[in-house]
Amino acid sequence: MCGELIIQISEAAIVIVAGSFGPELLTLLLDLKRDHVNITEEVLKAAAKNGLGEAVMGLLLQRRGDEIRVTEEVIKAAARNKRDGREVPELLLGREGDNIQITEEVLKVVAGKSYWGKEIMELLLNRKWDMIQITEEVLKAAASNERSGEDVMELLPDKRGEEVLITEEVPKAAARNEYWGHKMVALLLGWGGGAIQVTEEVLIGFIDDIINDILF
Repeated sequence: MCGELIIQISEAAIVIVAGSFGPELLTLLLDLKRDHVNITEEVLKAAAKNGLGEAVMGLLLQRRGDEIRVTEEVIKAAARNKRDGREVPELLLGREGDNIQITEEVLKVVAGKSYWGKEIMELLLNRKWDMIQITEEVLKAAASNERSGEDVMELLPDKRGEEVLITEEVPKAAARNEYWGHKMVALLLGWGGGAIQVTEEVLIGFIDDIINDILF
C-alpha cells in the first residue's frame, strides 16, 4: 500500500499566489496544504504589494498571525502599494503594531516613494509617535517626491515642526523637484523662516520652476 503523497509547496509558488491573486486561491492553499505553506518575509512582501493587499494580508494575519513577523521590508513594500497603500500599513499596525519598528529607511520610502505618503506618514505619527524621527534624509526624500511630497511636507510642520532641523540640503532637494519644487521651497521658507540658507542653486531652481509653471 502506497503512503500518502506529500507535495511541498515552494516559497516561490506561495509568493506568486500571495502577490498576484486575490485571497480565494490563498485560502484554498492554506486549507489544503497548511503544514506545507511557510509564511516567510518574501511572502509577506508580496502580499503587501498586491493590489488586493488588504484582503490578502488580512487573511494571512487571521489564519497565521502567530507565525508572522512584520519586518522593515514588509512595511516598505506596503508603502509602495499603489492601490492599497493606505489600508495595508493600517492593517499591519493595527494587528502587529507593538512589534513593528519604524526605521529611517521606512520613513524615507513613505516620504519619498509612496503614492499615499501623507496618509501613511500621518498614520505612523499617530500610532508610533515615539519612534518617529524626521531626519534630513527623510525631509530630502519628501522634497524629491514628485507624487505626494508636497502633501507630506505640509503635514510635518503641524506634527513635528518644532523638532525638525531643515538643513541646506533639503531646499536643494526641493528645488530639483520638477513638479512641486517652487511650492515646496516656499513651504520650507515659511516653515523654517530665516533659519534656512537659500543658496544660488536653490534660487535658480526656484525661479526656473516658476517660469516653467507659467509657460507650460
